[in-house]
Amino acid sequence: MNPQSLLFLTSTFGIVPALLILYYVLNTYEDYLKDSTLYAFFAGGMILGMVSFVLHAFIDQQIFDFLDMSLLIYVVAFAVFEELTKYIILYLKWFRGKYSTTYYGLSLGLGFGATSIIAIVYRDLYVNVTSAMNNFFFIPTALFLGVGFVGLYGTTGGIIGYGSAKKVRWENLLLALGYHLLFNVILLWFWWSGFPDRFVQSIILAAIGLGGIHTFRKGFMPLSLTHRLFRKRRRGMRAKLYHKGERKGKGPGTPGITLGERPVKKGKEEE
Repeated sequence: MNPQSLLFLTSTFGIVPALLILYYVLNTYEDYLKDSTLYAFFAGGMILGMVSFVLHAFIDQQIFDFLDMSLLIYVVAFAVFEELTKYIILYLKWFRGKYSTTYYGLSLGLGFGATSIIAIVYRDLYVNVTSAMNNFFFIPTALFLGVGFVGLYGTTGGIIGYGSAKKVRWENLLLALGYHLLFNVILLWFWWSGFPDRFVQSIILAAIGLGGIHTFRKGFMPLSLTHRLFRKRRRGMRAKLYHKGERKGKGPGTPGITLGERPVKKGKEEE
């Protein structure tokens, strides 16, 4: 397999989950965001993810043989570095205090996680693509790991973005950092294991990533909107549910017509 085909294949492990999560989380917030800014943050996150991967490539193999160094550098130092990077960007004066920073932080994090997992899978496949493809567990493990990565970075980016939107200095950074540390501990265990144990651990990592996304979507995103926009969105959601129920024959319908049925237009002959 040539490098171009290999890169295209591995991109599906990061880009696809990231875009699906982005659509899932923001599909009812599209009226309150600028698409150009959203994708600019996503692209910026991808650049940051590549920088982080390069640092990991130089450092990881030198510390993985030592428990204390692995915990200090891989688990703690990298988590602090990556979350501080997002913090510095999202707390710039152009984004601080704006409700949309919550959603842009999510996009930044998803781009970060997408590139990270693409680079990791590409590296493993490039070293020995035949051996990897002959391993029954490799592809599903890579898929679950990709979901975990983009879920983690998307959640932490969104949490930090929410802190910037609300002008909260450190609390949200510490919350994102604690979540990242938990993920990194299990991820270190993942790298120290082999197949098929890695498959089970990748499922755990995916569950942590998706759990973070679900919590962020339910607990942070609605609260980021201003009171006026929150009420506007709630009215819009109710209207959508009303029309949806009406189409299914469950709405109140037109007065005088049962079961939500609309009057049938009569033709000229029937009139």
